[in-house]
Amino acid sequence: MRKFLLLLSIDFLVALSACGETTSEEKEVASVNKDDTEKTNEEEESDASEEPEESTYDEVLLDDDVAIITLVSIETVKDDTFGDEHKIKLEIENKSDETIVIQSEQVSIDGLMVDDMVAFSETVAGGKRANGNLDIMSFDDELPELNENLEFILLVLDDETYERISETDVSVDLK
Repeated sequence: MRKFLLLLSIDFLVALSACGETTSEEKEVASVNKDDTEKTNEEEESDASEEPEESTYDEVLLDDDVAIITLVSIETVKDDTFGDEHKIKLEIENKSDETIVIQSEQVSIDGLMVDDMVAFSETVAGGKRANGNLDIMSFDDELPELNENLEFILLVLDDETYERISETDVSVDLK
């Protein structure tokens, strides 16, 4: 009975749509001037400055019975629209059978605390790997430059209880 009612209502909708009028409108397209589409040297130079600056590391930050966390790279992204940010790319391997959460605290750039600028929490299922980004974003403040040192505490937490399983102090001397 439901199928019959469904088919009947579909037929009714099709019939109604067939009764409606359709109109088409043609519009003339203006030709595009090639000079308008070419970028000036200044525009090309500003676009080049928007490219991210990336340094690769492949440095193990934590290796214990529960997880291996490796620093892959640090990238600085300049963005006038969304704000500048530093992306600290981490590779995480969960050695345990339980789901874990990786977080950071006490993050500093060249001795300046930036915890309120950091977004990082990565959940990794038992026996799985994940790629995580510890993002330091400018929001309303100016993003501090990464010149000498990045320091933070990496936390490994139990996913159900959020109890600390392990932690490590990380200090990265920048290339």
